[in-house]
Amino acid sequence: MDNFMLIPSEGNESNMMSLDRSNKAEGSRVLRPKKVPSSLIRESFSNRLRRKENKSVHITRNFTRKCLARKENKKRISFENQQKNVVGYDETRSEERIKNIGRNQNINRVKEGRVSRGNTPLGRPKRSRSLVDILSYVVFTFHHRFPNYGILISVYERFSNNQVDVRAFEFLRNFTTIVKLILTLILNLNILTSIIIPMKHKALWNKYLIIILIVTFLIAFALTWPILCDKMCYIPQDTRDINIGFRAKWFSNNAGWYNSFLVMSTLSLIFLILTSIVNSLILYFLIKIKLRYKKIQSRTNLYNQSEKNKYEKEKKFFITALICSIGQLILIVDNYVSGVFSQKKEYDKFYVMVMIFPIVNDITIFPSMWILLFTCKPLRKALCSFKLWRINKISGNHNVFDAGLVNSILGAICRTTKDCGFGNFCSDRKCRKDNCATNQECQEGELCFFGRVDTQYKKACFPFDIESTVQINSLQLCPGGGTPIKTKGNIYETCDYTNVCSGSGICNPNYGICCTKIRTCPIPSKPLINSQNRKPLICQLRGLPSISCPIGSICHNVTGFCCSSEDPQFPNIVINIKEYSYSLVGETCSKEKGCGTGASCECSKGVNCKCVCIKEMGYSVDSTGKHCKRTRRRLQERCTTDVECSSAFSQCIMNKCTCKPGFEKDSNGGCIPTNYSCLNDAKPLKDDKDRIQSCTTYSTRSTYYTGFYPESTKLDDNYLIDVIERNNIPMYSEPVIDRGPINLTKFEFDDYEELNNIVVRDDIATEDCPDTHYCVPVFDTPKTPNLYQGFCCPKPSKNIPICPVGLPHHSSIGPNFGCANCPFDQYYCHSDPLYGSKDICCPKPCVSPEDVYIDGNCYPIAFYGESCLFDDQCMGRKKLTKIIPPTSLFDMINAMDCIKNICSCPPGWIHEDGACTKLECKVGIKGSPLVNSDGQIMSCNRTSDCSQGSFCDHSIGACCKGNNRCPSGYAETGELCKDRQCSNGNICITTRNRRSKICCVEEN
Repeated sequence: MDNFMLIPSEGNESNMMSLDRSNKAEGSRVLRPKKVPSSLIRESFSNRLRRKENKSVHITRNFTRKCLARKENKKRISFENQQKNVVGYDETRSEERIKNIGRNQNINRVKEGRVSRGNTPLGRPKRSRSLVDILSYVVFTFHHRFPNYGILISVYERFSNNQVDVRAFEFLRNFTTIVKLILTLILNLNILTSIIIPMKHKALWNKYLIIILIVTFLIAFALTWPILCDKMCYIPQDTRDINIGFRAKWFSNNAGWYNSFLVMSTLSLIFLILTSIVNSLILYFLIKIKLRYKKIQSRTNLYNQSEKNKYEKEKKFFITALICSIGQLILIVDNYVSGVFSQKKEYDKFYVMVMIFPIVNDITIFPSMWILLFTCKPLRKALCSFKLWRINKISGNHNVFDAGLVNSILGAICRTTKDCGFGNFCSDRKCRKDNCATNQECQEGELCFFGRVDTQYKKACFPFDIESTVQINSLQLCPGGGTPIKTKGNIYETCDYTNVCSGSGICNPNYGICCTKIRTCPIPSKPLINSQNRKPLICQLRGLPSISCPIGSICHNVTGFCCSSEDPQFPNIVINIKEYSYSLVGETCSKEKGCGTGASCECSKGVNCKCVCIKEMGYSVDSTGKHCKRTRRRLQERCTTDVECSSAFSQCIMNKCTCKPGFEKDSNGGCIPTNYSCLNDAKPLKDDKDRIQSCTTYSTRSTYYTGFYPESTKLDDNYLIDVIERNNIPMYSEPVIDRGPINLTKFEFDDYEELNNIVVRDDIATEDCPDTHYCVPVFDTPKTPNLYQGFCCPKPSKNIPICPVGLPHHSSIGPNFGCANCPFDQYYCHSDPLYGSKDICCPKPCVSPEDVYIDGNCYPIAFYGESCLFDDQCMGRKKLTKIIPPTSLFDMINAMDCIKNICSCPPGWIHEDGACTKLECKVGIKGSPLVNSDGQIMSCNRTSDCSQGSFCDHSIGACCKGNNRCPSGYAETGELCKDRQCSNGNICITTRNRRSKICCVEEN
């Protein structure tokens, strides 16, 4: 029997099987049962004996384990009793020590590879980080490394020539970088939670990991989406040698407020601080655990090997955190310096930073992942046995979802809010929106106002029946005697800030209802009128915050309209609709009366004249159907004609506003010259900061505005050239004119004889150039004829004409140059003011004759009572019958200011016949009338209303300096008697000195 008995060793009790099993180990016998019945008896006896021995072995092992456990428990209790005598001993430390030991043993199992991290919470963010890292490396290689270092030159040359848009590469580069920063922080948080809460660690991360990853990608997209708004293409580093490499450059500036370098440096700094804090906490807890183990190790020799392994892991994690922090700090400095150079437009230094940018990324961001692979053995195992993890399916079936989708349709029948889905609520058995800002967001029969939505009060769409509301609550929807306006579908017309009432309707801001008549402002104040739609200006809609009213007016909190102050500090600029002298669109008109802004009086065979919008000038009928609105487009926006593009030196190419050749888009959304050119290829003068030295000078190329057309005028190309040379009639924007006069025409002329007639204004200083240079005029100054802005060029030795900015028209190139075929609607004929003997056709800043050039953009001309942004927009509207000298133009175009965003006459001036006329006293000392302490003209009805030493000039209704030479009860008119007779029934009085006879008017 000895040969058949196997004594089980520790750990082999599970290997004890029945003796009929073959044993193929070396030196063992194979039991072959014989047919003798006694063998069966021996086999049964052997099995019973073996079971008893196995049982005894199990009992012995269990007893040994219990003994060791009791021994360890005694040592722990003895150690705690000794520690109780120590000052500051905490009785809860015993329980904490047990928890920490369990926690540290869990960490040891993780670090020593006894727990596979492939399916643990650390594995998924590691794999996500790895995929993002690989994607970022590939994108960065193709987007920066290859073009910057001159690799695949033919490919990037083809991209550059075809202007292939590569904004997606730039977006992915920034997107993946931000995702890596966030995932690095998440990895550190994962390690920290595994130390602090080891029991809940796995369940916590398995539950929220998907949500964390989704939020991470959403945050990264929210911080990088502006990159997708602009076009980016490759351009050569040096056009003279493309083998040097290519670089990416923005070709539009729709998101000019977004600076990716500064954003990346800021985010890197934030995540550097957060990661450093988390790494410090990790290091703190690991050191604390190590100190506790040392205390236990002083009592026993357990965990020696595990402590050694743990120390090595701690050291590797600390080195990893330190290297990652230093790499992020370097990246912060690089991004910040690049952003500063870009903001200051120091492009030479910026391009150097672009060249070293791939190297900085290679030594900072990308090594972090490979260092983590080196320090974490479970991660290496997980990557080797990589499997794509799948997102758990969302609980719930499709039928429930489809039913919820159907119930969420607005207007559906409902019983409770749950039937209406997200974003809706149930009111009066119908699903309605639970959040809104204007009435236009609601359905028919609803209004947007504050009310109760389930358990809270908020602004939502509620049913609104005007008849029942008025009947029940006795509300006055149109205070002042008006009634609500209904549309064709018998639905009440609503309104808000953007949607005005049609026709003559006026919006009630309190209810968003259009009324036929409404009370606006309390007497004596008056409502401010919107110059575009000629309706009272609204400042507060119900349930929305109020907007500020123009200076000199206040927002009436009851009516919701902007009302003029009772004691205004500015002249009254409220335009009464009834006093508006120009015909509206569709109304009959006359050539003498004219039409409103952007409209032309068109006649059919000299009769049936009506006002229509000028489509060629970019005007179209607005929503009211009574006025013309100007279509203004910025760069890269869709357009149909050149006049729609608002940026100076821009044009409409392929239905998009783009800069003309020789200009490029700047950070402000305008077009700036790529270079400034002087005669003979000379360089313009620059200041100490390497900027073009600007100057102002008077020139003969003048720009005036008129509505005069010579009778029966019809110009062809040849006649147009004669017009330019003679300089005696306007130069029209179109070569053929076969229609009647419009309100405004822009004409230009060059005549060196006119230099003697230029009126130099003493109130405007000019910036002169050095003696070796002269000022080249480029941009005209609005409201100041003959004054131009330009730059300084060296005095030339020979005469080769060149455009100061931009490229000349293709019909005006060397060797003949000239302006014979120059299209004067978009170009002008330029000749150097001092050394030019040849003309050249150069681009105009503003194409439309109804625009003025102001700080790189074209703004529409505004007339009296119309909205404006700058004083230079405000022009007079007098109709001229001939070309008048510049001295009289000042009275027409210069004496009007933009006050409270409305073109108005300044104090001391009055509006007369479309222009501002300065008030002049006709009696007394003459000159300007007296003003009060607020700068307002002192009006009067009789001399007693004026102060001592002045009397009333009834022709202007103002007090003027001087002594009244008429008897009491009479005032001078400024007229002398002729044959002792005066006009208008006034009396003739002989002065006291008997030298003159004057006319006096009775003051009644």
